Amino acid sequence: MLEPAIAYKEELQQKFAKEIYTERWFLYSGRSGNHNIPQLTDDDNWYIYAVVDKGKVVGYFSYYMDEAINCASRFALYSFEPGNLRLVIDTFAELEQLVKRCHRLEWSVVQGNPAERAYDKFCKKHNGSKFVLHDSTKDPSGHYRNECIYEIVTGSSIKEAVEPDRVDKFNKASREKEMNAVIESIQNSSRR
Repeated sequence: MLEPAIAYKEELQQKFAKEIYTERWFLYSGRSGNHNIPQLTDDDNWYIYAVVDKGKVVGYFSYYMDEAINCASRFALYSFEPGNLRLVIDTFAELEQLVKRCHRLEWSVVQGNPAERAYDKFCKKHNGSKFVLHDSTKDPSGHYRNECIYEIVTGSSIKEAVEPDRVDKFNKASREKEMNAVIESIQNSSRR
């Protein structure tokens, strides 16, 4: 269940403090050397939740809502118990509500994050786009890592802004570029 994070502030801070030097933390934050515990702000534009299962905090979920452009962004999702389905069920239920409510959703993830496959499926389900930025960050070991940026635009304005034949060409080129990146990633991982 998603509960206001402020009600679980101390427990969240203790759990985050135990995680900040792990590989999982890097995959969450996307930046090596980022050892900042998320702040539980009282800004009205931030929606910050503790994910609670049977009275126990199992995760953290937050996002920023820009009401002026009806866009949800800056998503943050962290599991203190990897594999706990409550986190997946509750956060994706909230994402489904946001798709219905917002014009645009956008977020990013370091490639290799366990949530990447679920994000891919969610983005595809809602006709969104995924873009891969190659070697955009370094992990704690000094290796470059790719970052995936996702967007879902629920209105038709993106297609109206460009002639339909250009949209088709763009989508085809984008798919080809993504496929080449996937092939390259697979080849690189098999060489290691």
